[in-house]
Amino acid sequence: MAVNDIYRLNVITANNPSIAVAVNGFYFRQRTALILDTPEEDLVAAFQEECEFNYLNTFTSAMFLIKYQVGKSPEFATAFEVFDGVQHGGLTGDPLPPRNCAVLSKKTSDFSRRGRGRTYLPPASESVSSGIGLTTGYRTALTDFAANVQDDMNAETLTHAGWQHVLWSEADQEAKTVTSYIINLRWASQRDRGNLY
Repeated sequence: MAVNDIYRLNVITANNPSIAVAVNGFYFRQRTALILDTPEEDLVAAFQEECEFNYLNTFTSAMFLIKYQVGKSPEFATAFEVFDGVQHGGLTGDPLPPRNCAVLSKKTSDFSRRGRGRTYLPPASESVSSGIGLTTGYRTALTDFAANVQDDMNAETLTHAGWQHVLWSEADQEAKTVTSYIINLRWASQRDRGNLY
C-alpha cells in the first residue's frame, strides 16, 4: 500500500449483464498518498470519477460495463472487485461486427517493442464508422478518454490519489510510464472476441 506500487485495473464489459465477454486492463502506479482506505478502492473511484463517462462513450449501447477488478503487481491476482450496476455503452445505432474495434496505441520513452502497447476497446456502433475508418466525432471521443486515463487520473483530488498510467512489461517485470496515445484511424480486428451478440 505504498506510493509507487503498481496495480492493474480490469474494466469488464458484456453484452449480457451476467456474462463477461470483454476486459480492458489498465496499469497504474500509485503516485500520491491514498484518499480512500485501500489503494484498490481508491483506484476504482478515480477511474469512475475521471474516465467512466468517456469510456462508456467509446462503445455500443448493446454492451454493458458491469464491474471492476483490481490486483497488485507482480501477480496481479484480483484483490478487490466491485460491480458497477448495468451501464450501457453510450453509442446508439446498430453495433459493428464484434471483431471490429477501435485501438488506442500507447507509447513510452522506451522505443523498443517492450515500450509500446495497445488497448482494444469494446465494439462500437455503425453510427461512428465512415467506411473502414472512424468518424471525426468518434476520434474526438477516443482522444478525450485517452486524456482522462493519462492526465486526469494522474491528478490527486479530494476524492482520490494520483494514479500514473503505465505499461507493464511481463518480460522485464517493470512499469514504464505512458507518455502518449495514438488514435488509430481505421478499425482493427481482434481475433479472440468470439460471438458477442
